Amino acid sequence: MSCDDRSGFDRVAPVYGILERLAFGGALQATRTALLSEVRPPQRALIVGEGEGRLAEAMHERWPETRLVIVDASAVQLERARRRLARRGSARCDGAEAQFLRVDVLHAPEGLCALEPCDLIVTPFVLDCFSGDSLRDVVDRLAHCATPRAQWLHADFAPARAGLRGLRQRLWHRSLYAFFGATAGVAARKVEDPASHLERHGFQRRCSKHLRAGLLVTNLWERRESVSRMGS
Repeated sequence: MSCDDRSGFDRVAPVYGILERLAFGGALQATRTALLSEVRPPQRALIVGEGEGRLAEAMHERWPETRLVIVDASAVQLERARRRLARRGSARCDGAEAQFLRVDVLHAPEGLCALEPCDLIVTPFVLDCFSGDSLRDVVDRLAHCATPRAQWLHADFAPARAGLRGLRQRLWHRSLYAFFGATAGVAARKVEDPASHLERHGFQRRCSKHLRAGLLVTNLWERRESVSRMGS
């Protein structure tokens, strides 16, 4: 849960990576990168809620010519990502290969308006911070940053299944939302499936992969130009 919340996530940012690895080991990073091999090499990739820069680093290693636009509401997380990429020599900060923008995609999305369209949108453990109209609005805003044939890579906690099969998921979700609600001001209280919002903008699911016995999921979506024009 790498929430895009300008008001509170800076408080969690210094220890987020440690907490992630204590709770999940390398599973969240494995989920972020699980379908990178299925993605067509993009020219411009928009990463929302990147966190400390490990996904951007993996993407740059795979696609060194891709322009990365890294968006986060947390100035602390952006600086950690910037330092990681600079330390590894993976990107020239705010140069030809990487751009870092502090933007709250829900409450102050104006910074997205000036972006050139991107042919890859990446949302790693960020859409789970939103629900209802907020989730719809965030997907709408990001979809408007996408080219007509864009791909969308979405890694997140899977929505809880019904009955006993989803008990483990619901327990994890409850714990995570309690923690991030108290520390970062996350308003959502359950993981919602963004599929209907993505489909409304012409995206179709191309492939999926579940990890941790279904607790985590990554989906690769692809936009069909004719459908996206109808949904815009």
